[in-house]
Formats: sequence, structure tokens, C-alpha cells
Amino acid sequence: MLTKPYRNSELSRENTAHIFMLTTLELFQEAGPGGYHYAAVQTWQEEDTLKKHYYERLLDENKNNYYVSHPPLAFIANHLIIKAFGFDISDKTLKNIAFILLLLGALMVYFIVKLSVETKCFEWSVFAGLIAMVVYLFNPVNIYSHIYHNFSEIWGQFFLLSSILAMLYFFNSNRSRLALFLFGISVFALTYTDWMGLTFLAGMAIVFFRERNKKYIKRLVFISFAGVLAAGALTFWQYYSIGGFDALYRGLGIRFVERSGFFGEQYTDMGYHWFNPETWWLFLLQIHNVLMGPGYLVIALLLMKLFFFRKTKLKFGKVMWLSLWAAGLFAFAVFSATASHYIYMARFTPFLAIFAGYMTLNMIEVINRKKLYYNILIIIFPLSLLWSMHELNSRAIAPDEKQFILDKMAVEIQETGQHELELNVDLEESDIIYLSYKARMNLVWSE
Repeated sequence: MLTKPYRNSELSRENTAHIFMLTTLELFQEAGPGGYHYAAVQTWQEEDTLKKHYYERLLDENKNNYYVSHPPLAFIANHLIIKAFGFDISDKTLKNIAFILLLLGALMVYFIVKLSVETKCFEWSVFAGLIAMVVYLFNPVNIYSHIYHNFSEIWGQFFLLSSILAMLYFFNSNRSRLALFLFGISVFALTYTDWMGLTFLAGMAIVFFRERNKKYIKRLVFISFAGVLAAGALTFWQYYSIGGFDALYRGLGIRFVERSGFFGEQYTDMGYHWFNPETWWLFLLQIHNVLMGPGYLVIALLLMKLFFFRKTKLKFGKVMWLSLWAAGLFAFAVFSATASHYIYMARFTPFLAIFAGYMTLNMIEVINRKKLYYNILIIIFPLSLLWSMHELNSRAIAPDEKQFILDKMAVEIQETGQHELELNVDLEESDIIYLSYKARMNLVWSE
């Protein structure tokens, strides 16, 4: 209910992720995804001489341009859902699908915590799971991302949670083959959606390093490796079939150079490289953003435990550390993008939510007056949630005066057949993306 006004609002010129997604989905509907290599095509079907793009990434023989910064499953999944249920292709539909992913993700967080905590009392595990679910549901970065960013990152986060839950099912089902199969499928889907599948595999190697000689751990890591390899090979084959190896190497290589921050100011997106102090300041600000609301309450619980109950050890499960390594290693690999993009910190919300569940259980076990503790949480949590919703409201995207001007420009562009725009102080990159979509034409900057 709290997010409904944002999910019902119209497409904003600032929401480039949904514009990319809607462009692909509309082209998929016209010719089918098979006609575009099941990849995120971004070129409107005009005459070959008009098939130009303001940012060429990877071109096929028909001069179609493809968005290849991520594997393609998020685009395919949205297409299949819309086609199966007869939904219209719109910004509202994308927002509602992403919101359902948020609810399903919160449910998976509940079961992850409930199945992974070690406690003598069933009620404690249920309570810890509920706290984790609330932290996940009301994190402001997470809500924002699941409203305005139905894209590869959000689908990848969903499959990260499903992979962790499938792993727990494997452990709790006496290591059944069905559980192992579900885990492999989930890891495949994660990698075929988001490059975080690679860091998930690396995280597994770190978390289970001490248990590497156990037969069932070997099976688990092998299946994970097989899922990552299969998804990676399929993605490579799809993108290779578009324009060959050299074009693919250039398309992916440029994006990694821009987003990683390893290559200095000249080759990094907006100059936010590893050795720029401003990049680190932005990264700290992003940590603050993801802790707003219930996140800081979890930090308060940790400090209480460390200062007032130092004699008892903290209990954390391996799945919590796995969620941290998967997100943390990815943030390390694309540090520039993580520091400069608000939605990238949503990857850490599974860890934060699972951490909240474990901290709740740690506190319950050491506090004698448990009813008082329950009551305090029941009082404080709504306050933190109000803070979270205030943050969401402050970042809500709504059409502005410039968007109305761009809408008029789009109509004029369609009527005149104009395909080149003059770059000036009034127009920026997000504007040409929006105008291209509204006019359904391939627009470029004039030379």
C-alpha cells in the first residue's frame, strides 16, 4: 500500500533502466526474442541508414545495437511473464513485477533465517525470521530498487536468495538429489541474470574452504561451478553470435573499464576511480543509505551485544557470510559503479536482513526479560520504518517540467523525421534515451 503511488506513476525520463527494458520488450513482442539472439536489443526497426545509436555497444549484421553489460535472463524473464499473463508492456507492469520479486525475496529471507539459525526455541527462530523479513522489506534502497529498477540487478538479487535457500534445503533434506538439482538451476539462473553469479561461486569457495574435503561440500561446489560455467558459456555464445569475438571483447571490456575504477580517471565512468578520495566518500555515503531505517537499528543491536554482553559469543551462520561475500566481491570488482549508483547497494540487503535475524536471536538468548525486549523492538521498529519511508519519499521520481518539454520534442521529432539532436546545456544523455523511446526512433547527437 505504501509503495502503490510510486508503482502507479508514469515513466520518468530519469528511469533509464526501465527505458532500456521497455525498448527490448517492445521489440521482442514485434519479432520475437529469437530474432534478436534472445538479447537486449536497443535499435528501433527503421531503414538501415537510420539504424544508428548514441552509444554503440555490440552490433549485429543488421546494425541492431545490443545492451550487453549484463547477461540477458532479466529481459527474457520479463518478456515471458508479460506474454504468459497478457500484461501490457508498460512502466507500471515492470514496477509491479519488481514489487512481487520484493515480496517473494522477503519470504525467502524469512525461511533462510528460520532454517539456518540454531536455537532451542522454535518461537525464537520464527521471530528472528520475521525481523529479517521486515528489514528486507523496508530497506529504503531495496524498496527504491524494486520500484524503479526492474533490471538485471534486481533479478540477480532474487536468484541470489533462491540459491541460498536451495543450499539450505540441500543441507536440511539429508542432501537429496532434488535439492542439489534445484540449487544448480538457481545458480545457473543467477549467473545468467547477473555477473554476481561469479562472485557467488567465489564466496562459496571462501566460506566452505575449511570443509572443502567433505564429500557433500565438494558436490555442492561442483554443481555451483557447473551452473556458473553453463550460464557463462550460454551468455558468451549468444553475444558472440551477435557480432563476433572482437566486438564482444570491446563491448564488455569498455564497460568493465568504465565501471571498475581500476584504470584511473581517464578511463573510469565520471572519474570515480580507486585512488580518487571522492569515490571513497561516495561509497561511505552509499553505506549510510543502505543502513537508513532498520539497518541502523541492527547496528545498535550489535553494539549492545558487544558492550553489555561481551561474555557470550556471537553466533552467525555460513549463509550470512556467503551473502556478504557475493555482494562484497562484486562491489570490489565494479567499485566505481557501486560508489556512484544508489541501487547497487541493494545487493547488500540480503546480508543486512539475514544479519538482523541472527542479531535478534543473539540478543534473545542473553536477555533475561525477553518480553521487555520484544516490546522494545515492537516500539522502535515502526520508528525505523517511518524513517525508511521518509527516505523513499525524498527520492521518489515524478515527471517534471523538463519531461513535459521532452514529450513535446518527441512529437515534433516524429513529425519531422529528425534523427539528430544538437548537444547543448539543456540536453543530457538520459534525455536522448528518453526521446528515442518516446519517438520510437534511433536518435544520435549531431556531429
